[in-house]
Amino acid sequence: MNRGILVGFGGAAALLVVGAIVFKSGGEPEPDQVPDKSVVKVDADQPSETGSETELVVDLGAAVQVPADVSAFSSTMNLVSRWQDVWESNAVQNLLSIPTVQQMWMQAQQHPVYASFMQTATTDPRAVEGLSILHEALSTEVFVCTGSDLPEVFQAIGELQGELTLMRWNAGLAGVTGGSVEDVDNAEAVNRMIEAVVTNQDRLKLPSVLIGFQLTDADRATQFLDDWLAQVDALPVGAIEQRQIKGTTFYVFEASGDDVPPPMMEQVTAALASAQVTPDASQRLQDFVRGQRINIAAGVLDDYLMLSLGSDTSLLEQWGEGESLASTKMLDPLLARYKDGLASISYTAASMAAQPLTSEDFENIAGNLLAMVPQGNLPPELDERLRKDARMLAGEIAATESHSTLAFSFDNKGIESWSFGGPFPSSLDGSQPLSVMTHRSEQPILLSAARATKSPDSYDQAVKWMKIAFGYFEEFGVPNIPPDERERYDGVMAIALPFLESMDAATRDHLVPAVDGTQSVLLLDGHGEFAGPPEQEPLPQPVPVPRLGVAIELNDAEQFKLAISSYTDATRKLLDDIRELEPTALPPQVAIPDPQTRSLAGGTLYYYPLPVELGPDAAPCALLKDRLLILSSSTRLAEEMTGERPMLTSPVIALDKSAGSVLVLELTEVWDYFHRVGNAAALVMNRRNSPAAQQRVNMMKMQSDVVIRSLSALRSYHSATTEENGLAVNHSWFHIEDIAR
Repeated sequence: MNRGILVGFGGAAALLVVGAIVFKSGGEPEPDQVPDKSVVKVDADQPSETGSETELVVDLGAAVQVPADVSAFSSTMNLVSRWQDVWESNAVQNLLSIPTVQQMWMQAQQHPVYASFMQTATTDPRAVEGLSILHEALSTEVFVCTGSDLPEVFQAIGELQGELTLMRWNAGLAGVTGGSVEDVDNAEAVNRMIEAVVTNQDRLKLPSVLIGFQLTDADRATQFLDDWLAQVDALPVGAIEQRQIKGTTFYVFEASGDDVPPPMMEQVTAALASAQVTPDASQRLQDFVRGQRINIAAGVLDDYLMLSLGSDTSLLEQWGEGESLASTKMLDPLLARYKDGLASISYTAASMAAQPLTSEDFENIAGNLLAMVPQGNLPPELDERLRKDARMLAGEIAATESHSTLAFSFDNKGIESWSFGGPFPSSLDGSQPLSVMTHRSEQPILLSAARATKSPDSYDQAVKWMKIAFGYFEEFGVPNIPPDERERYDGVMAIALPFLESMDAATRDHLVPAVDGTQSVLLLDGHGEFAGPPEQEPLPQPVPVPRLGVAIELNDAEQFKLAISSYTDATRKLLDDIRELEPTALPPQVAIPDPQTRSLAGGTLYYYPLPVELGPDAAPCALLKDRLLILSSSTRLAEEMTGERPMLTSPVIALDKSAGSVLVLELTEVWDYFHRVGNAAALVMNRRNSPAAQQRVNMMKMQSDVVIRSLSALRSYHSATTEENGLAVNHSWFHIEDIAR
């Protein structure tokens, strides 16, 4: 095994384990670490032993204090304890024992940057105190929230980007439709962008952001800020001043566009003039810049070290005022599922979601496309036709409302997560358990199952719009094809159109009835075997190979066979027509023969023999048994998938209940597969190696085994997507459990 590969593998493994086990369960905070204001009391479902109603104490941290109209909120709990668990875990300690990793660590410690940092961190009193406070600040809760002004900022930036995109399309269409790209007026484009910026100046401002760190010793952090910020000298722009906010002292840095040095503003003015920007537009842009504000405030409030960013401190001033995010119905799914070990909360308001396109939007898009085409290049009747089709398209697209999103997680032998998003996908049917999962191999690495919604009209709708689009091309594009190329185009279309019509009929009449609304499962496992190329010396032991399989429960097997037969006939005719049009276009071996068949597991196996026989686990095939269709890279796997195993279960996720889709990733199988591949590779390499080379291979193998064993702390990932009140709910579990030393 190559040493560079091992070093890369070891480094990647270390990062992966550190990044994943960080969510490993940490200790509960001490009672005095939880301020009263971060506690919500809700009625419990069960009465107490005395018969009276009980209350469940729910610690939601800063969500109890931030205003209800925040556009986004995210908090994470107990980061330090998680990182301590990572560092002290057997998985990481095993990685650190690898000689290659130890060597890399020693080299890193000798780097001048590391040495300088460590010297400062251990000798500079301010750095020592600051790092200690940072450790404390990361120990309980860290949160970030954004104000209600952020969606407007994003919308304004989106409109500016749209204006810029329209100008670029205009330049491109000028060349396509007979105009000149060079004719595009760059000065006009710049003036238009400035006008767009100035028009949106009320929305184009620095959005409000509030970052907080929960403390156990607020006085120490306050003293540190007083000692540090009081020593900050005069700044190039703006100033730092002490200001009373919410009854406590904050250090506030405030600056504006007026603070931009005059020489810099003069350079901007000269650049605008050279770009032929009108004096009026230039002045308006400079006024916009001068009107911008930046405000940064730092201080300690309610046992939180706060950092406020924005054009003002309004979001900070709303802390603890009025209705809070935790008091709204937005967090009801969390309250209904709350338990010990809350690890994170993430919320995004509906105002942050992409707004659905309306009929007016589609018509505006059509109008913009028409406006970009130089006058006289397209017939006048195109305008009304394109607008009419745009309105029709808008009417066929299901209107959706913007929804807020909520995600939260708990420590649970790893991380258990819930997410509540937009509408349940119309393409999925979550009304029944995914029984197709019973058709699987014994130990899959990856399994993904889903049930599609019955939608027989979807195909016809898609075909209709493809025909409409092609109609525009034929009516307005084909006449512009040069005469010397038109004859070839007509010949190609004389072949292509009958082929497409045949494929369309086969799909509509046979394939859609066979597969519409069916459930399917895709799986990957690592239990295939390759004994070696034929007529060569056998390998010391078979090499493990991955196997891929797909199972679909058809509505009608006969209709499916008719669809495949029709596709085959249409493709064969297409090849014949191409050869007739241009005899040398295709080599003689390009053909579609009938597949070979044989009985297997009570069904019919369809396959094409490979030029070289590689064994049953490297033999692509299709197996049809009753209404069960299996497509696989292995005949052995296809046979296994015809059987029915018990439904998959999970200690946390309800895989065997009604769901639209399910995903299972068994990481223990991944690590086992890599271990077996390593064993086989070492035997192959050592077959003809000298004793010294064998020793090197064995050393590399030993180190790779340590990496794989450490990675085995990452056990599995299970998730299920279900429907709740018309919304999509994803419940997932990343199982992480430390290894034995």
